[in-house]
Amino acid sequence: MKSGISMVMIGTAVLLCVGLCVVSSVSDAYAIASRCSANHFAILQLRWVVLGLVLGFLLIPRFIDPHIFQRRWMIALLVLAVVFGLVSVWIPGLADEMKKGSHRWLRIHGTQVQPSEFVRVVVCILMACWCGNVRRRNEDFWQGTAIPCLCLIPVLGLLFKEPDYGSAILTLAVAGSLLVISGSRSKHLAVFGLLAVVALAALILSSPEHIRRVLGPLASEQVSSDETLQVMASLQAFRNGGLLGSGFGHSLMKEGYLPEPHTDFIFAMVGEELGLFATLAVVGAYLLVLAGGWRIARTTPEKYSKLLAAGLTLHFCFAAGANIAVVTKMAPTKGLALPLISYGGSNMLASMSVIGLLLATARHAPTDFSSMSPGRLRNL
Repeated sequence: MKSGISMVMIGTAVLLCVGLCVVSSVSDAYAIASRCSANHFAILQLRWVVLGLVLGFLLIPRFIDPHIFQRRWMIALLVLAVVFGLVSVWIPGLADEMKKGSHRWLRIHGTQVQPSEFVRVVVCILMACWCGNVRRRNEDFWQGTAIPCLCLIPVLGLLFKEPDYGSAILTLAVAGSLLVISGSRSKHLAVFGLLAVVALAALILSSPEHIRRVLGPLASEQVSSDETLQVMASLQAFRNGGLLGSGFGHSLMKEGYLPEPHTDFIFAMVGEELGLFATLAVVGAYLLVLAGGWRIARTTPEKYSKLLAAGLTLHFCFAAGANIAVVTKMAPTKGLALPLISYGGSNMLASMSVIGLLLATARHAPTDFSSMSPGRLRNL
């Protein structure tokens, strides 16, 4: 357990350091173009990092016992939080202006907030609560598969409506993984998996824009679309960096060739400025968090804690893998930030909340059954 905690904390610290350095280096050109001071985004990111460290390393592990989420009144609050987060982006006066055809953001006291970042975390907790209840027969069709899948449909529908395809697919992947881990039967999951594939295919075929986005990784460099050109610029950034990078602060692609390099495509900036070895170090840090989180999940004897730790770990690493796949032209472009590295307060606080809950799970989970209270034992 302690080794798992150490791996998670070390991996998180490495990612935060790399992210803060690269954001401060590559955001200056975009800040000047936005008529801000050159270090505008670097200062804001530093504030989010400090707040994230306090939240993820101090407050959540020390003061929150994840078992509180199993109480009925807390589950009700979490469900209401999901509903409000998904609906609020359509409420006039609260929702921020539409950007790139999407309704994803709120404007609260001048700060932009993306609710879907937090909704994904809450859905992960709710899935762990449902699957971790041992009174529930996870091998049963209705209890183990049908009910949680049916409850996911409105969540996924609202995410697609924004549209936020990346969050919808990530939520579906984490939920499906938890159902598999919890013991749902493969033939039951296959039914809903087939329905999800059919629905996704219908959605893609319903719009030429969706088709272009899905076919983006297969498109040649001569195809002139925003998604393809952005990915081509990302690949060129990796070529510019080579093994050792072009040097800190010497990125060429940040000068308007790669739009908003400090957000979704920041991994390409790591490759350009710091080189291949730095990108491998970033991937290694994510793998370290994955190994640490998985060790926490394996070493706790309690079913709910196992599922919660596994779900949070997969949520964090799936998001990282999806972003890296997009940047390296292995997946269609999606609006997913790189956890702990991309600029943005919503991503930073949501990601550090995941880390904090993972550490809290390790802190509050019993290491053996003899240390558990009679009430806790009855729930096993």
